[in-house]
Amino acid sequence: MTFFADLFAELEPVGRFDLLALAEEVAVGVGEQIIEQGCPNLAMYVVLEGAVRVEYQGEEGAQSQLATLYLGAVFGEMSFLTQETASASVYAEEDTTLLRLDHEAVAGFLAKDVEFASRFYQSLAVTLAERLRESIRRP
Repeated sequence: MTFFADLFAELEPVGRFDLLALAEEVAVGVGEQIIEQGCPNLAMYVVLEGAVRVEYQGEEGAQSQLATLYLGAVFGEMSFLTQETASASVYAEEDTTLLRLDHEAVAGFLAKDVEFASRFYQSLAVTLAERLRESIRRP
């Protein structure tokens, strides 16, 4: 599981704090849906407190749980990057507090500093590669 600290470890503290200043804190109750598979999602989330469950619904309607994410975990990054619909649904497993990073706000921030943007996107690429590697290792 990738943690927020790891995700942005390559970013300078000042830039990291500026990026976090764009984030909105969101509280969700147990069972509440945060992201819906197949629907637009232009935000990336970080778990500050609580836990979320990531589920995928196959073409034949079968639901499968992909992961449970805890403190520091990042999710929604795929649709955040591609601006396509969400590939999975995410639900609050318990009362949860999240940081929400809106794509438009982050894109505007990154447009001002190409070097910072490069490190930001590299960090996201590493996160996605690690998740892919983990999914391949699962039985």
